[in-house]
Amino acid sequence: MSYEERLNMGSKAVALENITSWKDYAEKHKNRLSKLDVDSYKTTYNVKPHTCNPDMNDRISLWKGDITTLGVDAIVNAANSSLLGGGGVDGAIHRKAGKFLLEECKTLNGCPTGSAKITGGYNLPSKYVIHTVGPQGEKPDLLESCYKSCFHLMLDNNLESIAFPCISTGIYGYPQGPAAVVALTCARNFLESNLSKVKERRRRRRGDDEGEEEDEDEEEEENEEDEDEDEEDEEEEEEEEDEDEENEEDEENEEDEDEGEEDEDDDEDEENEDDDEEEEDEDEDEEEEDEDEENEEDEDEEEEENEDEDNEEEEEDEDENEEEEEDEDEDEENEEENEDDDEEEEEDEDEDDDDDEEEEMTKEKKR
Repeated sequence: MSYEERLNMGSKAVALENITSWKDYAEKHKNRLSKLDVDSYKTTYNVKPHTCNPDMNDRISLWKGDITTLGVDAIVNAANSSLLGGGGVDGAIHRKAGKFLLEECKTLNGCPTGSAKITGGYNLPSKYVIHTVGPQGEKPDLLESCYKSCFHLMLDNNLESIAFPCISTGIYGYPQGPAAVVALTCARNFLESNLSKVKERRRRRRGDDEGEEEDEDEEEEENEEDEDEDEEDEEEEEEEEDEDEENEEDEENEEDEDEGEEDEDDDEDEENEDDDEEEEDEDEDEEEEDEDEENEEDEDEEEEENEDEDNEEEEEDEDENEEEEEDEDEDEENEEENEDDDEEEEEDEDEDDDDDEEEEMTKEKKR
């Protein structure tokens, strides 16, 4: 079965060109990676730093997902010494590959710890399965032997790509940190010693012995990687989202607590405000009462003033009336006096007339 036919066996198959290289992954996530405590890691696991090699970084990837979906030349099975299937990744590979894988494994007569054996991939997208038996517990030499044995089989069978699971870190109990150091160190050493061989085999596989088209193909692969997000990034993003959700929940809980405290403070503030408002209302009522009293006093004063003015006007009217009466009395007296004077004048006139008459009579007598 061809490589293309294997990839078309299932919609979940992941082609090698769709897996992000460590070079591109590190560039894409440099901000997050820069925050990691690398110095502490070096001290804890006694790791010596390597010189950065972009060409090597472009040929290695860290991928998280179902190894049975990878369309590579060979996937590695963390098997038991019988090679007859088991739990974990071993069982998953046997189930996906089908019964013919088990039939071939029965012909291999098992495998000792630290060694590896190769079979066909059968119903898997990968061409081959390399079975290796890891140590139980932390035994660095045996674990290193597992990786080296797998790489030797890769070279012996002219394979270009290989995918490893985490060997012995499951029920065999190898600590993950130290196991990762062994795995990465073996991969680095293999690439340093065999990079040219891997590149040459890649050229031959593409039918380009001189390697003139390698750069163009690599650019196409990079473009495809940019267009399609690989499952590793998606899962990491999901993990980050889960962490963000947890952080958001924690923040929400803190906010709820803060809001509860704020509500209590608000209730106290509202009570204080209500008390202040009541006091203000009481003060306003007192002010209004004072104003009413002042207004009443002002009204009383105005009434008194008006009464005084009315009294003054009445007194003035009385005075005027008295004056008028006095004037009338004077006029009457004057009239009476005038009448008396007239009477006197009349009497005087009468007397004069009498005198005149007497004189005339006297004169007549004398005559």
